Amino acid sequence: MAKITDLKGFCYPLSPEGTCSLLGNFPWHYGTEYLNIAYRTDPDALAKWIPEPLTLSKEHPDIAYVAFSRWWSVWEDHKELAYTNPERTQYKEAAI
Repeated sequence: MAKITDLKGFCYPLSPEGTCSLLGNFPWHYGTEYLNIAYRTDPDALAKWIPEPLTLSKEHPDIAYVAFSRWWSVWEDHKELAYTNPERTQYKEAAI
């Protein structure tokens, strides 16, 4: 049975050859598309969405921000993944 010190990789899952990690070694290369929306809103309505212990800004309590992004990333030793296995190189996120 392999010991944890025998296993290699940047992140889990580790393997003896270091090829099972979900992400490859540094350096990573990124590309992204962003849609950012900043707007003013009713501070009382906005406050309902802010969990404790967070609070609205005292200076601008009526400003809200939403960001949508689509990312692509490849690591140096597997640049071809964008073409051969694109689902491993793309992700989407949103932030409010």
